[in-house]
Amino acid sequence: MKGKKDIVSVKDLIPETLAKCMGNVSQMCKQLNISRTHFYRLYNEDSDFAASCTDVKEMILDTVEGELFKAINGGNVTAMIFYLKTQGRSRGYIENPSMNINMADNITEVVINVKGRDE
Repeated sequence: MKGKKDIVSVKDLIPETLAKCMGNVSQMCKQLNISRTHFYRLYNEDSDFAASCTDVKEMILDTVEGELFKAINGGNVTAMIFYLKTQGRSRGYIENPSMNINMADNITEVVINVKGRDE
């Protein structure tokens, strides 16, 4: 019976510890002396537990976004550039434009060229 009680108490500690570890699962597991496998088993088997862990990660993301916006409002040019590169892509703030390449056409060309050598 002791094992069952230990699992419940560890599950209760995980969200708070995960928050203290800024969402780093490995660090949280190390602090609670549990394996990552054990954590993910709990996570995958209990939807309420999974939701509480997801809430922690969302809270961390909200906190970091808030700090990014503070930096932007404070005139931090690096933060501004980062924001524009990640959120302003539709307005052209991008270093390496992506290209659409139809790989099927290219593969067909290679095959044709290879067959042409043998003939």
